[in-house]
This record gives sequence, structure tokens and C-alpha cells, in this order.
Amino acid sequence: ILGKPMDKQGYGRPYQVTSSGAVGQVRSELFNRTKMPDAVEEDLLKYATGLVDEVERRVARFRTEEWKRFQEQVKNTPVSIFK
Repeated sequence: ILGKPMDKQGYGRPYQVTSSGAVGQVRSELFNRTKMPDAVEEDLLKYATGLVDEVERRVARFRTEEWKRFQEQVKNTPVSIFK
């Protein structure tokens, strides 16, 4: 959603294509227009929608696969309160 986290400190931030950035760009374009949206805005919207759809697919896969495995692992791990 927000891109890869930065591992190093330094000047600047590398450019990353993210779904939140694409949605922000579409929002900015639409709110700053003085006329009806045209093909450029429609293309930006389609591009941003595609990125958001990809994020939704990845989150759904995480919830159905990785999270379920994690839950099972936690349920099956005995926890002793005392040593």
C-alpha cells in the first residue's frame, strides 16, 4: 500500500509506485480540474484502480492463507505460564 520501508537513513526518498500514491494523484488531478474529467483522468483512475485491486487480492490471500497458518500454529503451541 505504502511501498517498501527505508532501511537506511539518508537524504531523499527513492521513487516508488504505490496504490496510495496513485489514488492521491487521481484525487489531486480531479480536485484541481476546472473542467470535466477527460481521458487522462480516466486512464489515471483505471491505473489506480488496478493497483488497489492488486492490494485487495494480496490482503485477501494473506488472510486466507498466511494468517490461517499463523492462527493454527498459535493454537497448537502450548504456553506455560510458569517455568
